[in-house]
Amino acid sequence: MLSVGKKRTAASIATLFASAVLLTAKSSGGETLSVNTFKLENGLEIIHREIPRHPVVSVSVFARAGVLYEPQGKRGISYLTQSLLTKGTKTRSAEAIAADSEKIGAGISASADKDYALVEMGAARQHAEAAAALLADVVINPVFPKAEFDKEKSAALAAALSRKDRIFTVADDLSNEIFYGDEHPYSSPETGTQNSLSNLSREDVARWHAQTYRADNVVVSVAGDITLDETRRIITRNYSAMPSGGLLKVPKTIKFSGRKKNSAEAKHSFRQAFLMLSYPAPRVGEPGYAELKLIAGALGSRMSGRLFRELREKRSLAYEVNALYATRFADSRFAFYIGLDAANIVLARKELGRIIAEVKETGLSDEELAETKRYLSGIWKLQRQTAAKRSFYDGFWTIMGKNPAYDEEYLSRIKSLDNKTVREAARKFFDDAASVEIKILPLKESE
Repeated sequence: MLSVGKKRTAASIATLFASAVLLTAKSSGGETLSVNTFKLENGLEIIHREIPRHPVVSVSVFARAGVLYEPQGKRGISYLTQSLLTKGTKTRSAEAIAADSEKIGAGISASADKDYALVEMGAARQHAEAAAALLADVVINPVFPKAEFDKEKSAALAAALSRKDRIFTVADDLSNEIFYGDEHPYSSPETGTQNSLSNLSREDVARWHAQTYRADNVVVSVAGDITLDETRRIITRNYSAMPSGGLLKVPKTIKFSGRKKNSAEAKHSFRQAFLMLSYPAPRVGEPGYAELKLIAGALGSRMSGRLFRELREKRSLAYEVNALYATRFADSRFAFYIGLDAANIVLARKELGRIIAEVKETGLSDEELAETKRYLSGIWKLQRQTAAKRSFYDGFWTIMGKNPAYDEEYLSRIKSLDNKTVREAARKFFDDAASVEIKILPLKESE
């Protein structure tokens, strides 16, 4: 095995794997699965989950990147960098990457989120080694060709502009801007803005890749019908050349005390109106995290949710309602939103306030509590049926500061909640004095 042109000795390889950690988890079908974590000598953390008799192997490469880590003047650089990873490496052109993927029937994708950058690839069991080598080449050796950079930058600018075409993203962007304040990273969308993107250069992207895709800053998650020994061999062969470097730290965030106002209103050419109400909420795993996830499931996200029943079915005040609570590494927010006719906005806001007050006063009914737990448990199982999803969640919880075992712990915590703790969480976090209200209204014909 080679590492930057030098052979590893048997002793160094033994040392390499001596710190492996074995965890256990159960599949959605109840089968006990082994989850192993180990590190390479360069600091790269690897998670391995063997899923016997599953014909696919999936690899997810997470980097601590995304909006949270980006310099204020370069928001969107993770989004642009990810779009270019598959556009050419030191040994492959974009066409060659696509052709090599097709030869083994594999799929490769790259994306950026608020808290991380992600590259994923899945392939049939017999092509796992070839797929892992191709993915490592894309992650470690991109060259960011000038022509591809110009093309992807234009596409990123178009994506940022297109956010103005959808009423939800208009409301969400304005809500984040007011809620977090200009200096907080989460105030910006993952795509960046037209202003921030326009100043990015190919050299900026190359430097950002070199800074974020360093071994200490990356987590590689592998899941499927592949043994620990084979995973060690494949990962060592392909990722030992990844340069080491310090962990990218989250910049000091601006807390909510820096907020200039608690409401905003904007007019657009949409025919409908939109209302979004947001509250400060815990970061991943903090006290109240599971409780608010349960409340979001009970009130929104589906036709049986209380918001849908009360505001749409009974009162016909809205065409779209939901409650969202995103998992975030840093400061999060719990958001209610309603898409509606402008004539209903005052009454709908009053009814939303009534529903929130009811949850703070009495919590959820026994039926709501039990039904929501069944719903969330079912969704949890459905979202973990494939190797790709298992690989994703193992890496996701790790990059978010937890570990693969937290996936089961999180569900167990939700199942154990009672109405008293739910009600207490609602009272604590649904603080009107800390809320931010956004209204998007249609332009009048004379405007």
